[in-house]
Amino acid sequence: MFITLILDALERFQGERGEAALFHLLKGKKSAQTIQDVHTFHLEGFYGLFPGLQRDTYQEVLNRMFQNNFIQIQNDRLLITKVGMDFLDVHKSDRERVKDFRDINMNKNLRIFLERLHLMIQMYSNLSIGNHKFTPITDHLPTQKWVKNYYLNHKSHLSEIMKQVYVHLYSILESLPHPMSDVFVLKLTGSHRVGLSMRQLAKKYSFSTYDIELFLLWTCQIIWTRTTPSDILNTWFPQEKERVLLTQSAQKTMEWYEKGYLMEEIASLRGYKLSTIQDHIVEMALSLMDFPLDSFLTNEEYHLIEEAIQKTNSHRLRHIKEKCPETITYFQIRLTLAKVKGRREV
Repeated sequence: MFITLILDALERFQGERGEAALFHLLKGKKSAQTIQDVHTFHLEGFYGLFPGLQRDTYQEVLNRMFQNNFIQIQNDRLLITKVGMDFLDVHKSDRERVKDFRDINMNKNLRIFLERLHLMIQMYSNLSIGNHKFTPITDHLPTQKWVKNYYLNHKSHLSEIMKQVYVHLYSILESLPHPMSDVFVLKLTGSHRVGLSMRQLAKKYSFSTYDIELFLLWTCQIIWTRTTPSDILNTWFPQEKERVLLTQSAQKTMEWYEKGYLMEEIASLRGYKLSTIQDHIVEMALSLMDFPLDSFLTNEEYHLIEEAIQKTNSHRLRHIKEKCPETITYFQIRLTLAKVKGRREV
Protein backbone atom coordinates (compact mmCIF):
# COMPACT_ATOMS: atom_id res chain seq x y z
CA MET A 1 0.00 0.00 0.00
CA PHE A 2 2.92 2.37 0.69
CA ILE A 3 4.31 1.77 -2.81
CA THR A 4 0.83 2.33 -4.24
CA LEU A 5 0.67 5.65 -2.40
CA ILE A 6 4.05 6.74 -3.78
CA LEU A 7 3.10 5.77 -7.35
CA ASP A 8 -0.26 7.51 -7.05
CA ALA A 9 1.49 10.68 -5.88
CA LEU A 10 4.05 10.51 -8.69
CA GLU A 11 1.30 10.19 -11.26
CA ARG A 12 -0.25 13.37 -9.86
CA PHE A 13 3.14 15.12 -9.99
CA GLN A 14 3.13 14.48 -13.75
CA GLY A 15 6.91 14.28 -13.90
CA GLU A 16 7.37 17.82 -12.58
CA ARG A 17 9.05 17.09 -9.25
CA GLY A 18 12.13 15.26 -7.97
CA GLU A 19 12.69 12.76 -5.15
CA ALA A 20 12.77 15.32 -2.34
CA ALA A 21 9.38 16.88 -3.11
CA LEU A 22 7.32 13.83 -2.12
CA PHE A 23 9.51 13.14 0.92
CA HIS A 24 8.91 16.64 2.31
CA LEU A 25 5.21 16.39 1.55
CA LEU A 26 4.77 13.06 3.36
CA LYS A 27 6.75 14.42 6.32
CA GLY A 28 4.51 17.49 6.47
CA LYS A 29 7.25 20.07 5.96
CA LYS A 30 5.84 23.55 6.30
CA SER A 31 7.76 25.20 3.48
CA ALA A 32 6.38 27.39 0.72
CA GLN A 33 7.32 24.90 -2.00
CA THR A 34 5.80 21.91 -0.21
CA ILE A 35 2.58 23.75 0.56
CA GLN A 36 2.39 24.84 -3.07
CA ASP A 37 2.87 21.23 -4.20
CA VAL A 38 0.13 20.03 -1.83
CA HIS A 39 -2.46 22.24 -3.47
CA THR A 40 -1.16 22.34 -7.04
CA PHE A 41 -1.09 18.56 -7.43
CA HIS A 42 -4.13 17.87 -5.22
CA LEU A 43 -2.18 15.94 -2.58
CA GLU A 44 -3.96 17.36 0.46
CA GLY A 45 -4.61 13.91 1.90
CA PHE A 46 -0.95 12.89 1.74
CA TYR A 47 0.45 15.92 3.56
CA GLY A 48 1.99 14.92 6.91
CA LEU A 49 0.87 11.32 6.50
CA PHE A 50 4.29 10.05 7.71
CA PRO A 51 5.81 12.63 10.09
CA GLY A 52 8.38 10.07 11.26
CA LEU A 53 9.56 9.07 7.78
CA GLN A 54 13.35 8.86 7.60
CA ARG A 55 15.20 9.96 4.47
CA ASP A 56 17.34 6.80 4.24
CA THR A 57 14.26 4.56 4.62
CA TYR A 58 12.43 6.55 1.96
CA GLN A 59 15.44 6.23 -0.33
CA GLU A 60 15.55 2.46 0.23
CA VAL A 61 11.93 2.20 -0.90
CA LEU A 62 12.66 4.29 -3.99
CA ASN A 63 15.70 2.14 -4.78
CA ARG A 64 13.53 -1.01 -4.76
CA MET A 65 11.07 0.75 -7.01
CA PHE A 66 13.89 1.67 -9.40
CA GLN A 67 15.01 -1.97 -9.44
CA ASN A 68 11.47 -3.11 -10.25
CA ASN A 69 11.28 -0.48 -13.01
CA PHE A 70 8.27 1.19 -11.36
CA ILE A 71 9.94 4.61 -11.55
CA GLN A 72 12.79 6.37 -13.34
CA ILE A 73 14.65 9.67 -13.15
CA GLN A 74 14.76 12.07 -16.06
CA ASN A 75 16.35 15.51 -15.78
CA ASP A 76 16.23 15.21 -11.97
CA ARG A 77 12.49 14.56 -12.16
CA LEU A 78 10.91 11.41 -10.77
CA LEU A 79 8.67 9.67 -13.31
CA ILE A 80 6.28 6.75 -13.05
CA THR A 81 6.89 4.14 -15.77
CA LYS A 82 4.42 1.97 -17.66
CA VAL A 83 5.36 -0.87 -15.31
CA GLY A 84 4.45 1.41 -12.42
CA MET A 85 1.13 2.31 -14.03
CA ASP A 86 0.43 -1.39 -14.59
CA PHE A 87 1.14 -1.99 -10.89
CA LEU A 88 -1.47 0.65 -9.99
CA ASP A 89 -3.99 -1.02 -12.29
CA VAL A 90 -3.41 -4.41 -10.65
CA HIS A 91 -3.68 -2.92 -7.14
CA LYS A 92 -6.88 -0.94 -7.73
CA SER A 93 -8.31 -1.71 -4.29
CA ASP A 94 -5.20 -0.35 -2.56
CA ARG A 95 -5.31 2.72 -4.75
CA GLU A 96 -8.92 3.37 -3.78
CA ARG A 97 -7.91 3.14 -0.11
CA VAL A 98 -5.03 5.55 -0.72
CA LYS A 99 -7.50 8.01 -2.24
CA ASP A 100 -9.55 7.88 0.97
CA PHE A 101 -6.87 10.14 2.48
CA ARG A 102 -8.16 13.48 1.26
CA ASP A 103 -8.34 15.90 4.21
CA ILE A 104 -5.26 17.97 4.95
CA ASN A 105 -6.14 18.15 8.66
CA MET A 106 -7.22 14.55 9.13
CA ASN A 107 -3.87 12.71 9.19
CA LYS A 108 -2.67 14.29 12.42
CA ASN A 109 -6.11 13.82 13.97
CA LEU A 110 -6.19 10.14 13.02
CA ARG A 111 -2.95 9.55 14.93
CA ILE A 112 -4.25 11.39 17.98
CA PHE A 113 -7.49 9.36 17.89
CA LEU A 114 -5.56 6.10 17.57
CA GLU A 115 -3.40 6.94 20.59
CA ARG A 116 -6.45 7.88 22.64
CA LEU A 117 -8.25 4.70 21.66
CA HIS A 118 -5.27 2.48 22.49
CA LEU A 119 -4.75 4.08 25.89
CA MET A 120 -8.46 4.08 26.73
CA ILE A 121 -8.68 0.35 25.98
CA GLN A 122 -5.53 -0.37 27.99
CA MET A 123 -6.78 1.73 30.92
CA TYR A 124 -10.25 0.17 31.00
CA SER A 125 -8.90 -3.35 30.59
CA ASN A 126 -6.67 -2.88 33.64
CA LEU A 127 -9.17 -0.99 35.79
CA SER A 128 -11.85 -3.62 35.12
CA ILE A 129 -9.73 -6.20 36.96
CA GLY A 130 -8.74 -3.81 39.74
CA ASN A 131 -5.25 -3.04 38.44
CA HIS A 132 -4.59 0.67 38.95
CA LYS A 133 -0.85 0.45 38.37
CA PHE A 134 0.23 -0.12 34.79
CA THR A 135 2.66 1.48 32.37
CA PRO A 136 0.83 3.54 29.72
CA ILE A 137 1.55 2.35 26.20
CA THR A 138 2.18 5.94 25.13
CA ASP A 139 4.37 8.55 26.79
CA HIS A 140 2.61 11.34 24.87
CA LEU A 141 1.55 13.63 27.73
CA PRO A 142 -1.40 15.33 25.96
CA THR A 143 -2.89 11.88 25.25
CA GLN A 144 -2.35 10.75 28.85
CA LYS A 145 -3.98 13.95 30.09
CA TRP A 146 -6.96 13.55 27.76
CA VAL A 147 -7.55 9.94 28.87
CA LYS A 148 -7.19 10.85 32.54
CA ASN A 149 -9.69 13.71 32.21
CA TYR A 150 -12.09 11.52 30.27
CA TYR A 151 -11.92 8.88 32.98
CA LEU A 152 -12.53 11.40 35.77
CA ASN A 153 -15.53 12.87 33.94
CA HIS A 154 -17.11 9.53 32.98
CA LYS A 155 -15.93 6.96 35.53
CA SER A 156 -19.42 6.42 36.94
CA HIS A 157 -20.64 4.98 33.62
CA LEU A 158 -17.35 4.05 31.95
CA SER A 159 -18.35 0.39 31.67
CA GLU A 160 -21.41 1.25 29.57
CA ILE A 161 -19.34 3.62 27.41
CA MET A 162 -16.75 0.98 26.65
CA LYS A 163 -19.46 -1.57 25.79
CA GLN A 164 -20.87 0.89 23.25
CA VAL A 165 -17.38 1.50 21.86
CA TYR A 166 -16.83 -2.26 21.53
CA VAL A 167 -20.10 -2.79 19.64
CA HIS A 168 -19.41 0.16 17.35
CA LEU A 169 -15.85 -0.95 16.57
CA TYR A 170 -16.83 -4.58 16.09
CA SER A 171 -19.52 -3.69 13.55
CA ILE A 172 -16.97 -1.71 11.52
CA LEU A 173 -13.96 -4.03 11.82
CA GLU A 174 -15.86 -7.16 10.77
CA SER A 175 -16.66 -5.50 7.45
CA LEU A 176 -13.06 -4.57 6.59
CA PRO A 177 -10.85 -6.58 4.21
CA HIS A 178 -8.00 -8.77 5.41
CA PRO A 179 -5.65 -7.95 7.08
CA MET A 180 -6.91 -4.49 8.09
CA SER A 181 -9.08 -5.56 11.02
CA ASP A 182 -6.55 -8.14 12.25
CA VAL A 183 -3.74 -5.56 12.25
CA PHE A 184 -5.94 -3.11 14.12
CA VAL A 185 -6.91 -5.62 16.82
CA LEU A 186 -3.43 -7.14 17.26
CA LYS A 187 -2.02 -3.65 17.89
CA LEU A 188 -4.27 -3.22 20.94
CA THR A 189 -2.88 -3.70 24.45
CA GLY A 190 -5.00 -5.05 27.29
CA SER A 191 -4.45 -6.17 30.85
CA HIS A 192 -3.14 -9.62 29.86
CA ARG A 193 -1.75 -8.99 26.38
CA VAL A 194 0.71 -6.49 24.95
CA GLY A 195 -0.12 -5.32 21.43
CA LEU A 196 2.27 -6.24 18.64
CA SER A 197 4.78 -3.65 17.49
CA MET A 198 4.87 -2.27 13.94
CA ARG A 199 7.85 -4.50 13.17
CA GLN A 200 6.14 -7.58 14.55
CA LEU A 201 3.00 -6.89 12.54
CA ALA A 202 5.05 -6.21 9.40
CA LYS A 203 6.87 -9.53 9.82
CA LYS A 204 3.67 -11.44 10.58
CA TYR A 205 1.90 -10.25 7.43
CA SER A 206 4.95 -9.77 5.17
CA PHE A 207 4.45 -6.04 4.73
CA SER A 208 6.63 -3.03 5.44
CA THR A 209 6.14 -1.07 8.66
CA TYR A 210 4.86 1.81 6.52
CA ASP A 211 2.22 -0.48 5.03
CA ILE A 212 1.13 -1.39 8.55
CA GLU A 213 1.02 2.28 9.50
CA LEU A 214 -1.18 2.98 6.48
CA PHE A 215 -3.47 0.08 7.38
CA LEU A 216 -3.99 1.52 10.86
CA LEU A 217 -4.56 5.07 9.64
CA TRP A 218 -6.91 3.91 6.91
CA THR A 219 -8.91 1.86 9.43
CA CYS A 220 -9.16 4.94 11.67
CA GLN A 221 -10.34 6.91 8.65
CA ILE A 222 -13.10 4.36 8.05
CA ILE A 223 -14.07 4.45 11.72
CA TRP A 224 -14.33 8.23 11.49
CA THR A 225 -16.49 8.18 8.35
CA ARG A 226 -18.83 5.65 9.95
CA THR A 227 -19.12 7.53 13.22
CA THR A 228 -22.10 9.83 13.69
CA PRO A 229 -22.29 12.85 16.03
CA SER A 230 -24.34 10.76 18.47
CA ASP A 231 -21.72 7.98 18.72
CA ILE A 232 -19.35 7.88 21.70
CA LEU A 233 -16.28 7.75 19.46
CA ASN A 234 -17.20 11.06 17.89
CA THR A 235 -15.98 12.81 21.04
CA TRP A 236 -12.68 10.91 20.91
CA PHE A 237 -11.68 12.45 17.61
CA PRO A 238 -9.90 15.82 17.80
CA GLN A 239 -12.24 18.50 16.51
CA GLU A 240 -9.83 21.35 15.83
CA LYS A 241 -8.61 22.12 12.33
CA GLU A 242 -6.02 24.52 11.02
CA ARG A 243 -7.77 27.52 9.51
CA VAL A 244 -5.31 27.56 6.65
CA LEU A 245 -2.04 25.85 5.79
CA LEU A 246 0.62 28.56 5.57
CA THR A 247 4.26 28.94 6.53
CA GLN A 248 4.76 31.11 9.61
CA SER A 249 6.20 33.91 7.53
CA ALA A 250 3.28 33.84 5.09
CA GLN A 251 0.89 33.88 8.04
CA LYS A 252 2.48 37.13 9.22
CA THR A 253 2.25 38.63 5.74
CA MET A 254 -1.44 37.67 5.62
CA GLU A 255 -2.05 39.55 8.86
CA TRP A 256 -0.60 42.72 7.33
CA TYR A 257 -2.42 42.13 4.03
CA GLU A 258 -5.77 41.74 5.78
CA LYS A 259 -5.17 45.11 7.45
CA GLY A 260 -5.04 46.69 3.97
CA TYR A 261 -1.29 47.05 3.43
CA LEU A 262 0.10 46.74 -0.11
CA MET A 263 2.81 44.22 -1.00
CA GLU A 264 5.45 46.94 -1.27
CA GLU A 265 4.49 48.31 2.14
CA ILE A 266 4.59 44.87 3.74
CA ALA A 267 8.01 44.20 2.22
CA SER A 268 9.31 47.48 3.66
CA LEU A 269 7.75 46.90 7.09
CA ARG A 270 9.12 43.35 7.34
CA GLY A 271 12.50 44.08 5.74
CA TYR A 272 11.93 41.51 2.99
CA LYS A 273 12.38 41.57 -0.76
CA LEU A 274 9.21 42.13 -2.75
CA SER A 275 9.65 38.67 -4.32
CA THR A 276 9.41 37.08 -0.86
CA ILE A 277 6.11 38.83 -0.16
CA GLN A 278 4.91 37.69 -3.58
CA ASP A 279 5.73 34.12 -2.55
CA HIS A 280 3.53 34.61 0.50
CA ILE A 281 0.69 36.01 -1.60
CA VAL A 282 0.83 32.93 -3.84
CA GLU A 283 0.66 30.72 -0.72
CA MET A 284 -2.43 32.61 0.36
CA ALA A 285 -4.02 32.20 -3.07
CA LEU A 286 -3.37 28.45 -2.90
CA SER A 287 -4.70 28.01 0.61
CA LEU A 288 -7.72 30.34 0.58
CA MET A 289 -10.58 29.38 -1.73
CA ASP A 290 -11.98 32.91 -1.90
CA PHE A 291 -8.68 34.80 -2.18
CA PRO A 292 -9.24 37.75 -4.59
CA LEU A 293 -6.83 38.20 -7.51
CA ASP A 294 -8.19 41.49 -8.85
CA SER A 295 -5.55 43.51 -6.98
CA PHE A 296 -2.79 41.78 -8.93
CA LEU A 297 -4.16 41.15 -12.43
CA THR A 298 -7.11 42.06 -14.61
CA ASN A 299 -9.75 39.64 -15.85
CA GLU A 300 -8.23 39.87 -19.32
CA GLU A 301 -4.77 38.98 -18.01
CA TYR A 302 -6.23 36.11 -16.01
CA HIS A 303 -7.94 34.62 -19.07
CA LEU A 304 -4.82 35.04 -21.22
CA ILE A 305 -2.78 33.11 -18.66
CA GLU A 306 -5.54 30.53 -18.23
CA GLU A 307 -5.52 29.94 -21.99
CA ALA A 308 -1.71 29.54 -21.94
CA ILE A 309 -1.98 26.99 -19.12
CA GLN A 310 -4.50 24.98 -21.12
CA LYS A 311 -2.28 25.05 -24.21
CA THR A 312 0.84 23.87 -22.37
CA ASN A 313 -0.98 21.55 -19.91
CA SER A 314 1.92 22.19 -17.56
CA HIS A 315 2.78 23.78 -14.22
CA ARG A 316 6.17 24.95 -15.49
CA LEU A 317 6.29 28.71 -15.43
CA ARG A 318 8.74 29.12 -18.31
CA HIS A 319 6.55 27.10 -20.68
CA ILE A 320 3.47 29.10 -19.74
CA LYS A 321 5.33 32.44 -19.99
CA GLU A 322 6.32 31.65 -23.57
CA LYS A 323 2.62 31.50 -24.50
CA CYS A 324 1.75 34.79 -22.77
CA PRO A 325 2.19 38.44 -23.78
CA GLU A 326 5.49 39.93 -22.56
CA THR A 327 3.65 42.20 -20.11
CA ILE A 328 2.48 39.17 -18.09
CA THR A 329 4.73 38.51 -15.09
CA TYR A 330 5.76 35.25 -13.48
CA PHE A 331 4.00 36.39 -10.31
CA GLN A 332 0.72 36.77 -12.20
CA ILE A 333 1.18 33.33 -13.75
CA ARG A 334 1.77 31.77 -10.34
CA LEU A 335 -1.38 33.42 -8.97
CA THR A 336 -3.45 32.17 -11.88
CA LEU A 337 -2.01 28.67 -11.50
CA ALA A 338 -3.06 28.78 -7.86
CA LYS A 339 -6.67 29.16 -8.98
CA VAL A 340 -6.70 27.12 -12.19
CA LYS A 341 -4.76 24.08 -10.97
CA GLY A 342 -4.39 24.89 -7.31
CA ARG A 343 -6.48 24.36 -4.23
CA ARG A 344 -9.80 22.56 -4.45
CA GLU A 345 -12.40 21.47 -1.94
CA VAL A 346 -11.47 18.22 -0.19
